[in-house]
Amino acid sequence: MTAKRRFFFRKDRLFVLGVAFVLVLGSSVVGDSLQQKPAYAVDLPNWDDVQAAKENEAATAEKVRQVEGLLKKVKDQQQALEAEAETASQRSVQAQQKFEEADSRAKALESQASAKKEEAAKAAEAAASIVSQMYRSGGVDSNVKLFLNDDEKSSAELLNRLSVLAKATERNTEISQAATQAHNTAVALEAQAAKAAGEREKFFNIAKQELDVAARAVENNRTKQIEAEQNQKVLEAQLAALRDTTTATVAGYQERLRQEEEDRQRAIAAAAAAAAARRQESAPSNGGGSAPPDTGGDWGYPLAPGTYSISCAYLCYQGHRGIDLAADVGTPIYAATSGTVSYAGWYGGGGNAVLLDNGGGVQTRYFHMVSAPVVGYGQRVGKGQILGYVGSTGFSTGPHLHFETRVYGDPNNPYYFMRDRGVGL
Repeated sequence: MTAKRRFFFRKDRLFVLGVAFVLVLGSSVVGDSLQQKPAYAVDLPNWDDVQAAKENEAATAEKVRQVEGLLKKVKDQQQALEAEAETASQRSVQAQQKFEEADSRAKALESQASAKKEEAAKAAEAAASIVSQMYRSGGVDSNVKLFLNDDEKSSAELLNRLSVLAKATERNTEISQAATQAHNTAVALEAQAAKAAGEREKFFNIAKQELDVAARAVENNRTKQIEAEQNQKVLEAQLAALRDTTTATVAGYQERLRQEEEDRQRAIAAAAAAAAARRQESAPSNGGGSAPPDTGGDWGYPLAPGTYSISCAYLCYQGHRGIDLAADVGTPIYAATSGTVSYAGWYGGGGNAVLLDNGGGVQTRYFHMVSAPVVGYGQRVGKGQILGYVGSTGFSTGPHLHFETRVYGDPNNPYYFMRDRGVGL
């Protein structure tokens, strides 16, 4: 998140151009299909109209105004869809927050109860040690024998030992009282912790239910959002073609886009290869602990190795329950392991997001996608399957993937969670 904003804007532009290139190549198919079933009755201009407009300056200006108006309409539709999804997901987000608060309370009480139990045990051991020392030194019986002896030396020794005994007994009483108090406190804290654990379980189940309700509601919006995004990209490509003064035809514009996309892909491939080489070179210096790019196991990378850098670690600020992997806009996001989509769509501050249930209480989360996820609610996905693409939607200051790993709702540090499964982020 420390890179300059103009870097982000440049990457955004490259991604839009790349997508536009794909859409332009399939314009006859995509354009026709979208016009057959337009989102919210948006009639898109076809590419023949765009070509005809480019051949006349006045027609070009008029077509630009038309496309700009349609583009604004589509963007307004997207904002409305996001607002609807935000409303649908709000209860789920709030339920999740309540669970996390209950989880924190339960953990704090469990920790306090454990500490008090340990304190009571140590105090009991100390009291037992004092009693043991008293008996090893002869105890009261030897002191009585000394008392019956009227020898001055014996009397003095008796008084001294009785004094020591009294102090030991007093000390033992204090320790015993402290042990009893600590034990009673531990019992009380354990009762509170048990109650808090019950509350945590209740809120965990509520959070699951609210997430399911939100996911079902948002799924319909996700499909509408995808259609609106496709419309926007087509319109942006058409607008760019109309404004492009370097080429006289749409075909020329398409060719320029193709070349720019090829250059972009070569740059990404070169950066990834260089980063991968640096990872291999650094492996011996850290004890060879780096996982290979292909783990061969059940778990893999959420982003391809060499395409990202860690920009914000787990708890790099208060409440940051994941790890941020900074990458270029449009970088593919993969399922770290197989699972079922429990949520796909706009998710509060997470922007466009996918939540995967991976079995055994494990859940992985993928936030801030550039556009609507390409997978839907209830869909079964495999390890390495594309879920969406890196973006900066929601509460974000630059393109990155916010990646979370949770076990029964409890956030885990993804760095160590993935490392334990053979994936070195």
